[in-house]
Amino acid sequence: MDACVLGLPGRQILQQLPGRPEELEVRLRGDPTTWPKPDSVVRSQFTQQQIDDIEDAVVDRVRPTSDTLVPETAYELDYYYDGENDRIVVRIDAPASVTDQLRTTYPDQLEIKAPVSTEPSDKCAPENRTAGETPEPAPVPASGLNDDRSDLQWQQLKALRDYNCALAAFEDPTIGPVLIFPKDRSDLTVANPTDWASSFGEKPADWPVPTTARSVQFTVAQIRNVESAVMGQLSPDAVDDGAKSKRYGILITNSSITSSAAADTFFLGQPWHNTTTAQPQAVIRDSSLPAAITAAQPWTDMTPDYSWKSARFSEYHNSGPGAGVNANRPQLTPTQAGDCTPRKYLAGTDGWNPTW
Repeated sequence: MDACVLGLPGRQILQQLPGRPEELEVRLRGDPTTWPKPDSVVRSQFTQQQIDDIEDAVVDRVRPTSDTLVPETAYELDYYYDGENDRIVVRIDAPASVTDQLRTTYPDQLEIKAPVSTEPSDKCAPENRTAGETPEPAPVPASGLNDDRSDLQWQQLKALRDYNCALAAFEDPTIGPVLIFPKDRSDLTVANPTDWASSFGEKPADWPVPTTARSVQFTVAQIRNVESAVMGQLSPDAVDDGAKSKRYGILITNSSITSSAAADTFFLGQPWHNTTTAQPQAVIRDSSLPAAITAAQPWTDMTPDYSWKSARFSEYHNSGPGAGVNANRPQLTPTQAGDCTPRKYLAGTDGWNPTW
């Protein structure tokens, strides 16, 4: 057996190895007959309090208490003490404008890394993606999630769904995992996502092999048309059962949005959710966006349990350094854009027809 080392905070030195814990139960393998004998060495530059203080400083820097739309409120963050390298590791997707101060303050104590991706690579173009747009929780397999292994397999199946542009994924109790594709999809070959990790941080070597089938009824375009027709029924003169029945919200069009802020430091907006019936709506179209907009993720969650995806945010034909198209930037179709004009937003229930 290779030597085993205990890294101890500060000047705490292990003087004597403990005996066998009397109450230890080792599941599956039985009681151990031998125990490792680690070398006790002083190797950490930290006391426990120093570790706690640095971790608190990281949280304060990345997620300050604020009501602003700056993206510090929505970065993915994980941190832990790496005993092997005697460093505090911070995994974060924030830009250098946020992390550089931490690097400068703790140059030999902190290591900043990118987060482990739990999303599949962007093989599926946004206009072809229909699955996964409904807020979680997604339906679980019929057999349920009974342990970590089945939970991991379910995460993998959903990743396969998104990566391969499938319409749906589910676990059939008879034939196992299933992916359903649009009816006009010719190639049903399933590719495994690259650089994917589960919510447990695992990068699995084995992937489920799902049964594949085509939808009997729908192409992606047909699904979009049905969605558009449903939204078309939610007109301002519909029965007022709350904010969800309001078709229109905020429209910004033919505008130039300017900012002197640093690049990738501001969001376009977040879904204010002050009632259970609220479903915020905003469209930004035919406008120039500044570099200050976080191009990869321009919308942010209101709270951890109310995602921006639960709102109705869209863009159309925007330009400028802050513009872009990706899975996090929903775009209107030309038909939908025809319904999102100043005249239609201002018409209201009385058909007001302003002169421009």
